Amino acid sequence: MNKMIKMTGAVMAGALLLTGCAGKTSDEPVKASPAFDYDEVAGSEIEDRSEYEAGYNSFAFSLLAGAIRSDENVMVSPASVMMAFDVVSAGAGSDTLTQLTDLFCPGADPVMQQAFASELMERINDASDVEFSCANAIWNNSAVLGDRLSEDYIDYVDDTFGAGIFVEEFDDETVDRVNAWISDNTDGMIEDMLSELSPSTAMVVANAIAFEASWSSPFEESHPGTFTCANGDTADVDMLCDTLSSYYETDLATGFIKYYEGGDYAFVVMLPNDEDISANDFMQNFTAEDYEEFMASEVSGTANVLMPEFEYGSSIGLNDIIQDMGATDAFDPDLADFSGISEETDLYISRTLHNTYIEVTREGTRAAAATTITLEAGAMLIDPEQIKIIECDRPFAYAIVETSTNMPIFVGTVNNMD
Repeated sequence: MNKMIKMTGAVMAGALLLTGCAGKTSDEPVKASPAFDYDEVAGSEIEDRSEYEAGYNSFAFSLLAGAIRSDENVMVSPASVMMAFDVVSAGAGSDTLTQLTDLFCPGADPVMQQAFASELMERINDASDVEFSCANAIWNNSAVLGDRLSEDYIDYVDDTFGAGIFVEEFDDETVDRVNAWISDNTDGMIEDMLSELSPSTAMVVANAIAFEASWSSPFEESHPGTFTCANGDTADVDMLCDTLSSYYETDLATGFIKYYEGGDYAFVVMLPNDEDISANDFMQNFTAEDYEEFMASEVSGTANVLMPEFEYGSSIGLNDIIQDMGATDAFDPDLADFSGISEETDLYISRTLHNTYIEVTREGTRAAAATTITLEAGAMLIDPEQIKIIECDRPFAYAIVETSTNMPIFVGTVNNMD
């Protein structure tokens, strides 16, 4: 029987006010304890918002670089990954909590990181002029965790991230229900994300983001064109054409920004100046600092821009990527500390998946992302007048960004046309 627990009221997060971030001893793990009222934190100003934005941007480009495995197209949503991991880290303690927080802002206060993520989720769900949504959910395997899930944790993630809890004994129908929830919350853009769940899996955390928007002014026209792929092959494409009043240019890339209705979100194109490099090779060495320089490089002047219509989806596992970024304890059955989720059951992260989809046309853009984190029970398993021509007829990178902060919600590459 599948049921959903919805909690309300003042809340506390088990992991987040652990005194400092003391590590575990070899004998007894340091256990988290519910010790902070999120309502007080939510009502206070984040001490240095720019620090958290810079940390997020750095994570975004590191995540993309880590996801690149070949010259295939790839896209990630750092926002989706951050939301899912913050739901999990709300129940973490000791070094596990420190490492998960440092993914997004090294040295940050875990409470402030949670507040930062919660604010971003609120801005996404309150967006006007575009269809934008962000949702979280948790499935609790009653056969493994039973009633041992912390009530403080349940209350906190529901109130902070809208993550209600589905309680059921895991079977094949659970997989179908998780996939249906992801499909519903990505407007059908991401389907059949999970293929199976082990009966010994204790919990699944899912995040889903869906975005659909029209350009503030449509592309002027489209015409047949040719795109040269990263491997040298060519493909026939529909090339979108427009004339803009400015463009962006650094030593590394040239590009443009195309705004969506309302102006709160925009599509950023970054075309490598090196014509012999693939977009993936370019982005593997592209840093948050390079991105900030690009976004500050606006040049006033007429620009004729051309970009192909494109559509693709991607699916990647995040375990190695996240561990390479320094968050290792969460994946180790002996070191993981998720006692804020359940003090009676030792949990660790066994698998993380990240699926994305994007479609760019003359009318606008549709994009979606979903992230799942599976936790196992350790004890149970082993010149201004000159016209600038910017023609994206070869591999390029892009991002869908929040214009008030320039934070990328999606970031990806186009290397070929399938």
